[in-house]
Amino acid sequence: NLWVSGMANLFTRDFFDESARRFAPGGIFCQWVHAYYLSPENLRDVFRTFYDVFPHGSVWEVFPGHDYLLLGTREPFQTDYAALEARLAATKALEDYADGARGLLAYLVADAAKVREAVGKGPIITDDRCFIEYTAPRSMGRDTRPKVLEWMDSVRRGAPIKSLYAGVPENTVDELNR
Repeated sequence: NLWVSGMANLFTRDFFDESARRFAPGGIFCQWVHAYYLSPENLRDVFRTFYDVFPHGSVWEVFPGHDYLLLGTREPFQTDYAALEARLAATKALEDYADGARGLLAYLVADAAKVREAVGKGPIITDDRCFIEYTAPRSMGRDTRPKVLEWMDSVRRGAPIKSLYAGVPENTVDELNR
């Protein structure tokens, strides 16, 4: 959690850059970030910093208003929907949480481009300017969830599923974009 001393360095541009330098071709980075007891401004700072390093990727909502996963890559990528569906069925991965690929996509908030647009211009968290280590604890004990959810819902509207997944049936896109 960002309010734990020493953890903020895992959310800096320097850390994300160093991680990306170690990627194999086509590598994907996944970063968990909590939103509970975190101001929407600080959440936007984390998103802005992450997608400054990883221009492609997506945000996934694990538990609304609480936990999010940021996926990032340096190169554009697109997942084949039918192949994802087949792999989920064959491995039974996530069967307790999502009904196949369609169910998994229900957790998608937005792609990296939409997130960058939503966070706008602002500060980037760096090792030399790790302000979030001092600002994040200010939200401890405060219920920030309503404001986080309001902002995340505004980002989610019209999630560009087709930019991330090839071959998604139109009815699935329409259903998930409601």
